[in-house]
Amino acid sequence: MMMSFPHPPPPTQFRPDLFIEVFFAVIHDPASSDSPENYTTWLTDPVLRIPKRHLWSFNLPNQNWTPYITYVCYAILGTQGSLSTNGNDIVVPEFDTLHSSHQNTQVYYHSRGLGFPTDFRIIDASVTHTSERDESFSEEVWERDQRCCFTGLHEQYCCDATHIVKHRKGIEYMERLLCRAPADMAVTDIDSPANGLLLNTLLHGAVGSGIFAFIRTPVSDVLKSSDLHENADDDGVMLTAHYIQVDVYDPNRLLLLRPNHGVYLETSSDVPLPPCYLFDAVYASHCLHAWSNKSAFENLFTAWSDHYYPTGIVETGGLDKADKEQKERDEAKRQRQKVERQKARAERKDDGLAESVARFQPLIDNVLGPDYGPIETDEDFWDMALLLLSRGPCPRQSPEPSDTRPEIIDKVKEWQTGLPG
Repeated sequence: MMMSFPHPPPPTQFRPDLFIEVFFAVIHDPASSDSPENYTTWLTDPVLRIPKRHLWSFNLPNQNWTPYITYVCYAILGTQGSLSTNGNDIVVPEFDTLHSSHQNTQVYYHSRGLGFPTDFRIIDASVTHTSERDESFSEEVWERDQRCCFTGLHEQYCCDATHIVKHRKGIEYMERLLCRAPADMAVTDIDSPANGLLLNTLLHGAVGSGIFAFIRTPVSDVLKSSDLHENADDDGVMLTAHYIQVDVYDPNRLLLLRPNHGVYLETSSDVPLPPCYLFDAVYASHCLHAWSNKSAFENLFTAWSDHYYPTGIVETGGLDKADKEQKERDEAKRQRQKVERQKARAERKDDGLAESVARFQPLIDNVLGPDYGPIETDEDFWDMALLLLSRGPCPRQSPEPSDTRPEIIDKVKEWQTGLPG
């Protein structure tokens, strides 16, 4: 059962029609070799107009918004930089300037590297490629997470293995998205478990409809967990849920989580956790949908559109010979990676079975005898469990095999199907 949380009282320090206006320098097309110091042409209009109302709702430590806004710019442009109140020099915004309740505040993001903007359509419903869902995706996400990190629920009927970048975006799209990602990421395709997160079904629906966006911290040298949560452990991995396109002060809206709700991500599994990069890309898209100035936004990102949505593939479906050969090589690579993941998962299952048998060994020796076995498969394990249940706590009271009660067998089967794979 999901809980709803009370709405925070609206702050009195601001008017609802005031904004932080963020300016970006012109970003050249992907083929450009221009160095960052040539980014001196600032767009006339701000790319982002962030309502101060939204920033207050995040309730950041000391209401220091500078690290958060810097992170948003980094996530959008794909390059680190500095926030300034001046387009020519780095002048760190003062606290009182950002929080002024009497005027809009203008800030400039000075990039320190060649930008590679994220795709603002990453959260759209458009299908870029139809591919079958890899059945091992859900199994591996369940194996790693065990339960919804925000609610603690773990029943299969109320939790879903959720894609961070939606499955319908397709394998080819994921490859283009990863072009700007670190080379050592565990994500290889759209159904990599590192592109997944186990969420309560209601949260899954809220994420899919754009109510939530997630930040994973720490983010390189850009954002620490303590920038979002007071007294947070900066050495721990945290996931924070933000309402981006929702007015949290509206008393008629149900809040499924507290605003700026954060949890630590922990796992003992070998299945890797989702990397910051995917969360950054999706979060940036949510911000652009909610806060972007449409005319300035289009001027900034038009040159990058073909990278994420190549005209020859998306619009015509046509592929030349070189493209087809490359696609075949990519598909062969994906199949090899899939086999490797399945092999690693089988090894983890074997290790898990051995640990389970070791825990049961004293009971097996006492009830079934030291010569019972071998237990080498899941079927062998559940056969052993059935025997233990049918014979009861004392061997002298064990019924004949023909007297095994059907309700016991049904109960064990029900228990077995309810366990994560």
